Amino acid sequence: MQKKINYIDYLDMEPLLYKTYYSNQILDSMGLQMFIYLHKTYATLTFYKDGELIYYRVLNKLSIDMLHAAYCNDLSERISERIFIDDLNRYGFDHIEEAKKISLNKVLADAFKLLVSNISFGIKTLSLADMGISRVIVGTDIGLSDNFLRKIETMFSCFRSIDPDELIDRLLENNTEINSNTLRVNQFLNIHKFKYDLFKNTKEFIPNIKAQENTLENVEHELNINPFVLMSFLKAQEQLKEPMPTFNISTYLRPLPLLKRRSGQLILTAVLALLLAILYPIFNYSYGYYLSFKSDTLSQQLPSVKETHDKLSQQISGLKSQIDSLNQNINQSKQRYSYIANLLDEIYNKKQHYYARAKMVKDLTGFLNVSNVKITTLEANANTIELGLKGGNIEVANFLNSISSVDKYSIDSKDINIQNIINPDGSSEYVSKVVIRVVK
Repeated sequence: MQKKINYIDYLDMEPLLYKTYYSNQILDSMGLQMFIYLHKTYATLTFYKDGELIYYRVLNKLSIDMLHAAYCNDLSERISERIFIDDLNRYGFDHIEEAKKISLNKVLADAFKLLVSNISFGIKTLSLADMGISRVIVGTDIGLSDNFLRKIETMFSCFRSIDPDELIDRLLENNTEINSNTLRVNQFLNIHKFKYDLFKNTKEFIPNIKAQENTLENVEHELNINPFVLMSFLKAQEQLKEPMPTFNISTYLRPLPLLKRRSGQLILTAVLALLLAILYPIFNYSYGYYLSFKSDTLSQQLPSVKETHDKLSQQISGLKSQIDSLNQNINQSKQRYSYIANLLDEIYNKKQHYYARAKMVKDLTGFLNVSNVKITTLEANANTIELGLKGGNIEVANFLNSISSVDKYSIDSKDINIQNIINPDGSSEYVSKVVIRVVK
């Protein structure tokens, strides 16, 4: 095995492997459950309570080899181990030959005394005397016939009073009658008849408890593989999904991947440093060669580029001179045309407004002379004249009526402001501001 297998990733103890039946829902975990397993050179007794391991004991004085040796000794006949195992698989402990049947059950009775003693010790140690056993699961390294399972059931039926003669009689008769000496067990199961779907991780088991006496055992449902191989496979599946190294007792663990080990990281660093030391000069040489090639190419292109640059510079200088000349001509033209435009505006204003203002002033002077009203202020605009008047109430009214009677003048009523002023001699005068607008 050491030559074929270099590493063992996970190594678990036998009693803890039974827990895979619960974690994979092959068995329900409620109550007190007992595992009895006969190996070739020893036997084990394991208690689980509600899915947790509470008791484990190795029975070195009980094994398949011990049963074989005691059987040969009782018959005073040398029987090969292969024939002994074949007979157990064919007939169980109820051999068709009466002498062998009695001898096998006698040997089994002696083994059951030792087994009952250890079960009683475990129950007392754990203070479980008042607690019934919900399930007993039995298995051996050579497979398990339903006949042997029936013998186990018989053992529990007279558990509290193991009389040698009575026990042998009950075993020969497969008498499982319940009485006051019975330790009640709800179910007896053959561990070899659990069916596994190793790929879908589902379960199915067929408990076939009642056996036919003195006939060949129907073993078509039994697995020809050790149950611990299957439990180990299920445990491996659990470890792959959710590693739990707490109970791993393997001393041949697989080493970490090279890059996760310190030595691997050191080797990787050294390799990278070596590659960098080799590649850096190559990079410098390659990049220098590239720069030299680029420089030669640009040097060859430089004369033609310089010639083109000079031509474009000359053209740009000529265009700048033309632009400056055009800007100067534009400024001169703007000044000349601006002077002409201002002159024309003044001529137009004089022609358009001079006569109208003069005529308005003449008319207003006539109205003032007739109405005997004085002018205190005068401000003329393009189409309006603002007058400050002073005179009696009647005179001011006559003046305003005279202006209103002429169609080409209008008085802005909103701009008339009349105030009554008392002179020092007691007479009163009116001061008014009037805005007169030329309509036509």
